[in-house]
Amino acid sequence: MAHSMTDKGLKFQHKKQYGKAMQCYEKALQQRPNDTVALVNTAIVLHHLKQHNKGLRYIDKAISIEKNNPDFLLYKAQLLHKKLEFEAALAYYKKSLAIKSPTALNLFHMGCCYQAIGLNEKAIESYKKAFSMKPQAIFAYNAAKLYHFLGAKSPAEKHYLQALRLEPRSVDILFSLGELYKTSYPHQAKDYFDALLTINPNYEKAKTALFFVNLSLYNWKNYQQKVLETKKLVEKSIKNNQRIPIAAFDIICLPEANNLQYKVGKRISAELEKSVSKRRSYEFKHLQQSASPLKIGFISSNIGSHPLSYVINKLFLHFNSEKITTYVYSHGRHDNSEYRTNIKNSCDYFCDCYQWDNTTIADKIYKDSIQILVDLNGLLSFNRLSVLALRPAPIQVRYLGYSGSTGANFIDYIIANNTVIPQENYQYYSEKLVALPECHSATDDQQLIATERCKRCDYGLPEDKFILCSMNTPYKLSPDVFDCWLAILNSCDKTILWILIADDKAKDTLLDYAKKRGVTADRFYFAKRMTVREKHLARLSQADLIVDSFVVNGLATSIDALWAEVPVIRVIVKNCVRNSIVKRQLHRHYHSTKFCFLPYYPL
Repeated sequence: MAHSMTDKGLKFQHKKQYGKAMQCYEKALQQRPNDTVALVNTAIVLHHLKQHNKGLRYIDKAISIEKNNPDFLLYKAQLLHKKLEFEAALAYYKKSLAIKSPTALNLFHMGCCYQAIGLNEKAIESYKKAFSMKPQAIFAYNAAKLYHFLGAKSPAEKHYLQALRLEPRSVDILFSLGELYKTSYPHQAKDYFDALLTINPNYEKAKTALFFVNLSLYNWKNYQQKVLETKKLVEKSIKNNQRIPIAAFDIICLPEANNLQYKVGKRISAELEKSVSKRRSYEFKHLQQSASPLKIGFISSNIGSHPLSYVINKLFLHFNSEKITTYVYSHGRHDNSEYRTNIKNSCDYFCDCYQWDNTTIADKIYKDSIQILVDLNGLLSFNRLSVLALRPAPIQVRYLGYSGSTGANFIDYIIANNTVIPQENYQYYSEKLVALPECHSATDDQQLIATERCKRCDYGLPEDKFILCSMNTPYKLSPDVFDCWLAILNSCDKTILWILIADDKAKDTLLDYAKKRGVTADRFYFAKRMTVREKHLARLSQADLIVDSFVVNGLATSIDALWAEVPVIRVIVKNCVRNSIVKRQLHRHYHSTKFCFLPYYPL
């Protein structure tokens, strides 16, 4: 009788009639309390009914009866996985697989658990093993996504393309490939986003990403309309509690979007905080009587050949070692650059935690008795805000990297000044502002400038022209800013514009735009990105004046220019300066910046 009730329950369970299945299993267990099939399937049904804790009690009883049954151990692992108890789930996956050979799906689920707790290399290994056993797109895709997150673009590309060959119409794979190429190869990114939108015209993340890509390609067609559409999509997703269709960093490209930045940051940080809400909280009794020196920790993924490290390269040499001890927690890939070596050698303690999970990093910070933890990523890619969400330090601070608000309750302060964050923008920050009195960035004052190529002709530039230069990444420009530069070229015959370009197609787009506004191709010279900094600074020194953008301005780019002894000016366009009141506000808030208000030359 009991067996028949169990069999009947299995039939209902197969049909997803979980209530009826539960009734059958309860009757079976009344007659045979140790019926392990009924116990295990009761646990599975309870999971579907969202009664996870009750379900675990049944699976535990089944395991107590058959301690080494690998299937029961695996069921428990899966239930714990669904409950988001990833460390516990991994322990049971391992127990099961020590007895029984894993399937590709088992390895994939283990990879998901490893990834959830930040053990990224182990997660990738699991995904790749799963794919080698059974080539499925999801296995390659997850490996690619994780490589992408870690900044390893070449293996990410390889695994994305593996996944795409298996599922050529997958919008998720197409979108991820577009994201991979978005900054470095914007034309390829555009092709993937366009292909995606032919399959699913309503894929909102692709629409917003395409807006960003078009900025990198100097494709400003219907710019104002696209800005409004992008803002509306983001506002809609926040209002309806849907997935936000834009990367937090991309929002900085939208003019007048401070409030939107704040809302997005708040949503992202709230989700992070919720994901760690069940973790134990740290107590800071061990710090209450801690003696000097003060322990300050810095955490970043960008310790290496990255603009952030160019800025902070000599920062740690200037701390008073009698009053402050500095710790650096680097969770980015080791790139063997001199910048990483310099920072490692100049701070007091350096921790390479690239392959550590979030909890282990947080535990390390806590055990080091860090009193002030400074995050240098914010909402940029490769961040570990999940570590800060665990609250391993009593005071947590944001500096550099991302100037917008994280919207996080677990970050107390942001270090900036009243130029980076004007007073009227305080309302868009959850963090309290620590306003530095003058400068904002800690600049390396010992950067070398190459001497072997120090003439304009070395870069194909004319000797007899006044050279305006912009080496900002193309996405930072807007048509309003470029129109203003064209106004300068129209007003000054002996002036040329030297500008960074992604590729020849982007160059053609830019020249066509300028031609329609009366500026010919001979007024433009183009530069490609240069990776060796000494040579980049030498090249930059050939300019007469750096013109900075307005919606997204340069930080490391402008610092480089000033170090190369080239002045920097930020040009304000007419439709940003509507009247004398706005002009006075600009002069008040940007008191260290010189402004000239130019006439606008419309098409």
